[in-house]
Amino acid sequence: TEGVNNTILHVYITQAYPDKVPGINAYFGTEFNRNNTWFYQGSAFIDYIRRCNYVLQQGKPVNDVAYFIGEDAPKMTGVRNPELPKGYGYDYINAEVIETRLAVKDGKLVLPDSTAYRILVLPQLETMRPQLLAKIKELVNAGAVVLGPRPKRSPSLEGYGKADRLVQDMAAEIWGKVDGVKVKYGTYGKGRVLSGLSMEEAFKLLNLRPDFYMSEAKPVLYTHRSTPESEIYFITNQSDSVVSFNPQFRTAGRQPEWWNPVNGNSRGMDEFTIGDSYTSLPVTLEAYQSGFIVFTKATGKASFASKNFPASVTAAEITSPWEVKFDKEKRGPEKAVVFDKLID
Repeated sequence: TEGVNNTILHVYITQAYPDKVPGINAYFGTEFNRNNTWFYQGSAFIDYIRRCNYVLQQGKPVNDVAYFIGEDAPKMTGVRNPELPKGYGYDYINAEVIETRLAVKDGKLVLPDSTAYRILVLPQLETMRPQLLAKIKELVNAGAVVLGPRPKRSPSLEGYGKADRLVQDMAAEIWGKVDGVKVKYGTYGKGRVLSGLSMEEAFKLLNLRPDFYMSEAKPVLYTHRSTPESEIYFITNQSDSVVSFNPQFRTAGRQPEWWNPVNGNSRGMDEFTIGDSYTSLPVTLEAYQSGFIVFTKATGKASFASKNFPASVTAAEITSPWEVKFDKEKRGPEKAVVFDKLID
């Protein structure tokens, strides 16, 4: 759910000596080769990763917030300040992308590949280069929403003195009376400037509901991708217990389906309610279970013909001991081991 959608197995070393185990290994990474005790039973795990990667590469990510990482020092990531509430997605963005690739369309910040954000959040810093501030001024004037404190000076020695004055003059023009204390939001051109607000307050001001909402706190994470044909939500239970909840998804008018990445099966979900701009449905996830809820075909209402996640039925109960045989070639015991119950 952090956006990873391309998994690389590290490391895989050629095993040149079939009579030697565990073979040639490195001191780094996680060994992945035919000498692993679980290698030939691991196909289900690899298939799960493969299916997840494929689906999570479809369409574009849906993230409402772009957190600017700042330019006070070279860095690859930033901080989420104000912190993002649950149910919203985010990306980090740097100065180069803002200056060269970011534009405004229909009140959203957009990139050339159609990735869009509703709000740009500035770090709690007093510095910004005048060239970058000029681009932010252009974006706000065109309709963008920016949350953060007004910059006071440039972090660069380029144009020393003059650059600081340029920053102060442009900031005064953009932020106006917005000081983050007495005045926390205002307008500039077609856009808005906010300061001193939490993300919850900012979203309320923008009338932006969560993309994935749960009325009760549950150990469930999500990510969302969008294609022209479907809305794809990946959800995962992060606990060792079964969780049942009734989430709301920020999409409406489409039939939900359950896509199981463990076995590749998919099926329609008959229990759901469509609101003005959301769809809610009951979900049950087993311990550490994950899967995709995909909204595809257009529909007006649910049939409620069957449960989304019907309760499992015990087909048979095995009470006798288990006799487990191990591979002697992989240093397993010579004789079978009897277990009262299967454990790992």
